[in-house]
Amino acid sequence: MVNEDHYWFNHTFYRYGKILSPHFEDWIKPILNKLKATKVLDARCNMNTREKESYTSDLHIDFDSTDIKTSILYLNTCNGGTVVVDKKEKFIPSEENKMIIFPCVNKHRGVMQTDEIRRAVININYV
Repeated sequence: MVNEDHYWFNHTFYRYGKILSPHFEDWIKPILNKLKATKVLDARCNMNTREKESYTSDLHIDFDSTDIKTSILYLNTCNGGTVVVDKKEKFIPSEENKMIIFPCVNKHRGVMQTDEIRRAVININYV
């Protein structure tokens, strides 16, 4: 269901070959090290506000390359999550400190929450 009154916030740590946030070294670098990433293309934090009714974003890919991976780190637990398509759609619930990793060419979409005041994730695209 499309909801015309949904809101989200974004903080970009890294994009277009540049560090864009003073928090990159403390927040993103340790994650990249854990992922054994050799190159980062994009790193951002997305936060959605609570919805009155369930809402999903459009299916999309972040980059069109089989060499790139997408990781999503859930910063809190809520009844939202992510749908990832790998032959069929699979819902992954938002659970604090859980990370999912999938090929960047797999379509995915955010599922916004109705229970908690916010849903926050760190999304990184890397090689």
